[in-house]
Amino acid sequence: MAKIEYMQSTFCSDLKPRARLVLQCLILHSNKEGTCFPSIKTIAAECGYGVTTVKRALDDLLEAGYIQKAPRFDERKNGGQTSNLYTLCAEMEKPTPSDGGENPPRESEPYRPYEAAFCGDTPTPRNSCAQPLAYTFADGMKAVSRRAKKAASVMWAGGQPILVPP
Repeated sequence: MAKIEYMQSTFCSDLKPRARLVLQCLILHSNKEGTCFPSIKTIAAECGYGVTTVKRALDDLLEAGYIQKAPRFDERKNGGQTSNLYTLCAEMEKPTPSDGGENPPRESEPYRPYEAAFCGDTPTPRNSCAQPLAYTFADGMKAVSRRAKKAASVMWAGGQPILVPP
């Protein structure tokens, strides 16, 4: 499973927020085989949590079956333990449709507000007080300048629409 699929599965999970963030940190550290070995201090520093909180989150992940943990030992330093080896489980929970007779959620394209500003066929909500305004450089020059007699394309050759946030 690719990293992005792991990340998406993390967002759809029933995990506590601390466990989600720790799992995402492990996903970012993982290699192609789904293994990683960041120290607990490294995870705590990257997540902004304390060491104890990270340990609790790792226990939650182990219990839920999202990861497997294996201790590692360093032979160079008299066999002392180093950071643990974490393996991401390939079969993470997939969101399932509810049994209430509803249709399963359908795959749809993500909403892209920058495209919606330029597409005339996109319905606008009635209760929205501010809509993005899209215009070309030439339209803007006509509105704010007296230099509209001169071709706007001479002043700026880009010609792409400009999105002005409300």
